[in-house]
Amino acid sequence: MFSPQYNQPFTIEEAFALDPPIITEEISRLQNSIQHLERSNLDLVTFLASETDPDVALALQDNKITIATQSERIQILQIALGSKLGIRVSDSHYAPNSIQSLNSSADPSRPTNGASTVPEVVTSSVPSIVSVETSTTAGSESRANGTSSSRDNQDDSEEGVYL
Repeated sequence: MFSPQYNQPFTIEEAFALDPPIITEEISRLQNSIQHLERSNLDLVTFLASETDPDVALALQDNKITIATQSERIQILQIALGSKLGIRVSDSHYAPNSIQSLNSSADPSRPTNGASTVPEVVTSSVPSIVSVETSTTAGSESRANGTSSSRDNQDDSEEGVYL
C-alpha cells in the first residue's frame, strides 16, 4: 500500500471517493503547477549564481518541497484513477514517466497557460445560427437575441439594459 511522505490536503481514501473527471482535472492542474515551479526554480538558480540572497535560496528550497508534495499528490490521484477505471496507471498517459517527461521538457520560453498548443476549433459540428425575424413595428426594435425594445421617442440619456 502507498504511504505518503508529505502532508496532503486529502487522504488516499478521500481520493478514491472522487469522480474520474475531478481526478484528471486535479492531475492536470498539479502538472501545470509543477511546470510553473520548475520554471521559477530555473530563474531562482540563475539569480543565485550571481548573487547570494537567503530569501531567494529559501524560496528555491520551498519550491522543491512543493514540487515533491505535488508529485506525491499526483501519485495518490493516479492510484485512485487507476482503481476507478480499472487500468494500470503505468500504461496510461497519467503514468509517472509521462508526467516526468512533461516536467523535464519544460521550456522556459514556452507559454505556461497549461496548454502546450492552441486547440483547433472544429466548425463542422457547430450548428449554423438560425436567422431571427427582424420585423419592426412603430416604436419597437427586434434584436438578434429575440428580445425587443420599445422606444417611445425617449431621450437617449436613459439608455440601458431593460429586463
